Amino acid sequence: MSKHGLIGVIVVILGIWFLMGVLSFATGGLIAPLIFFFLGYYFYQNKRKLIAAIFFIISGSILLDQLFSINFIGLILAVICFYYGLKLVKSQKKTKKSHAEREQRLKMTQEEAPSQASEKENTSKSEQEPFISEGDLDPSISPSGSTSTSSKAPEAAYEPIVRKNFVGDIHYMNQQFELRDLTIWSALGSVKIDLSKAMISEGETIIVIQAFIGEVNVYVPDDLTVAVQASSLAGELTVFHEKHSGINQQVSLAPSQYKQSKRRVKLVLSMALGEVTVRRI
Repeated sequence: MSKHGLIGVIVVILGIWFLMGVLSFATGGLIAPLIFFFLGYYFYQNKRKLIAAIFFIISGSILLDQLFSINFIGLILAVICFYYGLKLVKSQKKTKKSHAEREQRLKMTQEEAPSQASEKENTSKSEQEPFISEGDLDPSISPSGSTSTSSKAPEAAYEPIVRKNFVGDIHYMNQQFELRDLTIWSALGSVKIDLSKAMISEGETIIVIQAFIGEVNVYVPDDLTVAVQASSLAGELTVFHEKHSGINQQVSLAPSQYKQSKRRVKLVLSMALGEVTVRRI
């Protein structure tokens, strides 16, 4: 339907409304839903599915309110809050579990490091004993010829970065940054991350983004291995070559060699109303 055609349909609806008013028909409550419905249909035909979905929801909410006295918008908001709250609780549990496992692995590494160092020292000492007497050894010099020092302290455990934003944008785009485990919560706005600018350490790095209304864009370089778990209550999901739109959409993708990759990033993206895009650059 063209723009002029849409305007014509709306004018016809208004004409029918005035006619029914003159004839004393109680049809005023149906005009607004019809207008919003045709607006949604117009945008749907022009492939603006997100805007079309918003107009369809408004049309349905007004119609239900007129016919059954149901506050559909309030009902939708209640469902969104309930769903989003559950997702938030579950993702926080998953994040805490992941970091607990990482700290446990680090603790095991710390416990194993001294024993491995002592075994290596004993082996090196036993190999040197037939050739060098204990009296000839300088206690400040190790068998390898370098001055002995205390064993290097293992890398300290760290807490994930958490950013919360009620209204506004969170962007990691223009400058290089060190990527660590990251959790972002956004109520209204856009979140954009360019992973080609990130300095990524070895192992798995987890990025959790939870947005209520807005858009999430993540740009992934070709040489980076990523796994994606994305969900949207209402809106559009575009993950590499896959594109989905509508209600309660979910996408989960991971390459077969993900766990074997030296550096890998796991993306957990959740959107209540808006667009989620993950693309290669």
